[in-house]
Amino acid sequence: MQEILKNTEDSMKRGLEYFQTELDGVQAGRANTSLIEGVKVDAYGQEMTMKQVGTISTPDARTLQVQVWDQALVTAVEKAIREDSSLGLSPATDGNMVRMQIPAMTEERRQMLVKGLSEKLEAANVTLRNARHDGLKKAKAGKEDGSMPEDEYFKTEKALDEMIKDYQGKAQQIFETKKQEVLTV
Repeated sequence: MQEILKNTEDSMKRGLEYFQTELDGVQAGRANTSLIEGVKVDAYGQEMTMKQVGTISTPDARTLQVQVWDQALVTAVEKAIREDSSLGLSPATDGNMVRMQIPAMTEERRQMLVKGLSEKLEAANVTLRNARHDGLKKAKAGKEDGSMPEDEYFKTEKALDEMIKDYQGKAQQIFETKKQEVLTV
């Protein structure tokens, strides 16, 4: 029983961490290094993430900058940022430094972002439900093959139900926090 609960909780934690990472990458009108950390740059004949080719920083609330480590990659970094249409950023180069101003968001854009956040929340909830389902399937298999007594199966089922309620509540809280951040002007 404990192994099933531990494995299920580990799956739910990973799902929640992924959800948090997804929401961190959503622009909320303020400069945040996670907006561009995962942008793919064509460097040395392969794709590398932005944080693998330079230091990303936020000198103020509306500016992102990348200190590119290799002068030869500056144009590739600039091109990668410009071509990522989901960012909507216009980079400017100054030596090894690539700077971007975060544009002010319109109300329509904020509502679109909230809708996208809702879709990400539903995807996270599906991941959590799948983890619970897998745990229940393992417990049921144990009950059917006799390795788990029936009363322990019901305890496991109840524990999994409590676990998913807890994790869905955490996901909802993460969503609400990000939603408030996006809607704040």
